Amino acid sequence: MSHSSRRTLAPALVLALTLLALPAGGAAAAPPPPPLVPLPSPLSAQPGALDFGTVPVSYGEQSSSPWIQNSGPDPIQVGAATVDGDSAFRVANDGCDGQLLATGQGCGVSVGFQPADGVSYSGTLHVPVAGFADLDVPLSGVGGVQRVTLDPSALDFGALSVGDSAVRSFSLTSTGTLPFTAFVTIPSGGDVGAFHVESDGCVLQQLVTGTPCQVAVRFAPTAAGAFASRLLMIGGDGDPAMVPLQGTGVAAPAPPAVAPPVAVTPPPVAGVAFDAAPGLPAPYAHGRVDLGLAHCVAAARCTVVVRARVYAVAAAGTVTSSRAGAVSSARTDVVLWNLRARGLRTRLGLPAGLHGRPALLVATLRTQAAGRRTGLRTLVVELVPRAAAR
Repeated sequence: MSHSSRRTLAPALVLALTLLALPAGGAAAAPPPPPLVPLPSPLSAQPGALDFGTVPVSYGEQSSSPWIQNSGPDPIQVGAATVDGDSAFRVANDGCDGQLLATGQGCGVSVGFQPADGVSYSGTLHVPVAGFADLDVPLSGVGGVQRVTLDPSALDFGALSVGDSAVRSFSLTSTGTLPFTAFVTIPSGGDVGAFHVESDGCVLQQLVTGTPCQVAVRFAPTAAGAFASRLLMIGGDGDPAMVPLQGTGVAAPAPPAVAPPVAVTPPPVAGVAFDAAPGLPAPYAHGRVDLGLAHCVAAARCTVVVRARVYAVAAAGTVTSSRAGAVSSARTDVVLWNLRARGLRTRLGLPAGLHGRPALLVATLRTQAAGRRTGLRTLVVELVPRAAAR
């Protein structure tokens, strides 16, 4: 029995069985028979599922045509194909509607896909054959868009003193279904002079979905008042991403008053003075030089450290090898004078080993006193015998 004969006999057999089941005498009607289950479709599709992949929204409608083939043993007539599910799918061209397909013959149905947003779409292509279940071909596709998420979406630098600066950062993450390429990041509009990009980790980067990058911005107010601008992330196919920027400049605090330096007057210098008039010779006798009365200057008490050298000339008639040999010198012992302001007679012993007549005394006097700076003086005195000084 052929496939078409089985289709004709099946309804008649069901009707006969229904009549036999009726009770005699007009008893209550039996429950209705179960619905007929359509036979599986003799059609097959290649491919068995149609996936458009990711289609950029800006590309417009894209189409694909699965091949519909009669895989059954008998000729069949194909009805008009339909699509249900998301409205992004439609039958663009039906080359199978009304076709009588012998075994092994086929036809094509063109399906159009036009996404409107960056989401996933699904649907089903139905190809009918009378007396059989429809051939169902699953449809899928994704709308391709470039989209980014900014975190935070705005940068507020708060209040900064004029002359100071601060850096804030934000991250840009690709959240679209297509990679996003950032070309450049620039401040635009408003007070652009107060903001500049400190570092840009996004420039010329192609970001796949979920990939972040970082941008740092510096704010340096030039005057007191509010500042505002925006940062444009130029890239991708859509409008630039925008990050609002704002901050406030406040007047810098006045520097603390600086007290003028206190003048420090150094303590006076301790010194020693002699009562003898300057330029007068000092007499010597019995190996000692009499320098007369000496007293402290600018101190009640003082100590004088004396280091001296005495120069002598050879006596008349002494034969020397040269003119320089007529003068000799020797150092005296170091002497300490403990003086007072009212004065004290001071003497120096002539050094031993001096050859000739003492003629000149050159002494260094270092004077020290409590609360006073050390004074230094050089004393040059001509020496004469005491008899000659009278």
